[in-house]
Amino acid sequence: MLKAVLFDHDGTLVDSEGVHCRHWQSVMAGHGVFLTETTYNRELLGIPNEENAKWLIREFRIDATPESLIREKQIAAQNYLNENAFPLIPDAKQVIGLFRAAGIRTGVVSGAERIGPLSTFDSYGLSASMDVLVTGDDVQNRKPSPEGYLSAMAQLDLRPEECLAVEDSGTGVQAAAAAGLTCCAVPTIHTAHHDFSAATHKMSSLTEVYEWAREAYDLSGYVY
Repeated sequence: MLKAVLFDHDGTLVDSEGVHCRHWQSVMAGHGVFLTETTYNRELLGIPNEENAKWLIREFRIDATPESLIREKQIAAQNYLNENAFPLIPDAKQVIGLFRAAGIRTGVVSGAERIGPLSTFDSYGLSASMDVLVTGDDVQNRKPSPEGYLSAMAQLDLRPEECLAVEDSGTGVQAAAAAGLTCCAVPTIHTAHHDFSAATHKMSSLTEVYEWAREAYDLSGYVY
């Protein structure tokens, strides 16, 4: 029986990957490096900032520490979120509402910093629709570690078979699968090349995820 749907944040509920790419490009430009979007999508997307910083330093031989690069990226993100919100995926709010109308709890498990999801919740009126939030700030090991999902399930007092994960990246899918969850992958143009072999299902939109879940978990009374 389905009792909770746990969504990833970046790329799943919000179209933020292009923004993150531009932030890393700005940071790298300050170190004399031109970071292409192709390189970002292939090497950095869906990976924790700590690993991104280490890779960038190693690949481009930058005279910096991972901590200093991460701080530059965090400042860029903070400045952006002070003035903007990440664009919401068009059907995200409606799909969350449909699950909740069916009595299903909803939450976010993100590998990113807490500031991003909190900004999204506040900007789009989603705070009351979230029963749990676990971010990269709340765990020792970020995705692809299952720690975030395990923490969310513990807070909700639920078992893996009672939860559904929704992810857009290969790293996120690996985390959900390692935690024992059924996982629906919804790739984006940024993540279409990722390995989604660990996903239970691969779908084209959040609406398709809901429509599948409505049939799979007998939520037939809740339609558009």
